[in-house]
Amino acid sequence: MIRYIKDLNNRKLKEWLEHKYIKEKLQQKDIARLCGVGRNTIHNWLEYYQIPFWGKGETRKKKPCKIINLKVGDRYRARDIGFVKYRNADLFEWVECPICNKKHWVLIRHNKPVNLCCLRCGIAKKTPTVNKDGYEDIWISPTNPFAKMRGKRGRILVHRLNMAKHLNRCLKTEEIVHHIDHNKTNNNISNLKLIESGGPHLSITILENKIKRLETKNKLLKRKINEFKSRNIR
Repeated sequence: MIRYIKDLNNRKLKEWLEHKYIKEKLQQKDIARLCGVGRNTIHNWLEYYQIPFWGKGETRKKKPCKIINLKVGDRYRARDIGFVKYRNADLFEWVECPICNKKHWVLIRHNKPVNLCCLRCGIAKKTPTVNKDGYEDIWISPTNPFAKMRGKRGRILVHRLNMAKHLNRCLKTEEIVHHIDHNKTNNNISNLKLIESGGPHLSITILENKIKRLETKNKLLKRKINEFKSRNIR
């Protein structure tokens, strides 16, 4: 490389310096190491050929490396992945979301991932959602004391979780939590009732539905009686 630099004329040396310093964004000390000269010599060359120096706000930008056969657990620096908002030395790990099984990068703090869940599941797990049956469910971690009641995606029905917290134990599969006011989203413990098997629960719901129908009929009959009395008085 040193012999190659000596053989260059002024025009080719200027083009070579511009390519290394401007396009490849090499620092002056790196170019000096390639040429076998001191950093001050490179600085003088740049001034002589009127090559503009980097501004104070500019930094050397390194192109992200091409990652092949990426596996769960692999760790790379922010500069290798191309994350500009983070420091170049920040470490990231390629992890799999435990809820949706989506793979994504996670920042490493104290040699541990900050959060395994992706952004979408991280927002969803904090707030309960309504499932297709009309009941609210929420995500709980595997280390939760009621983790045995979780479903396939780590979610649990909110009314069963509230009853389990009230009893301070996990509920059995044959135990059913009944909503007293038939509002599936009202998961207050005062509105919940624990029933051991499905038979009584079914009979209770049938009886309560009949009572509601009779109450509505009673209101309609009272309204008709009042209307009939008002007509006769006139």
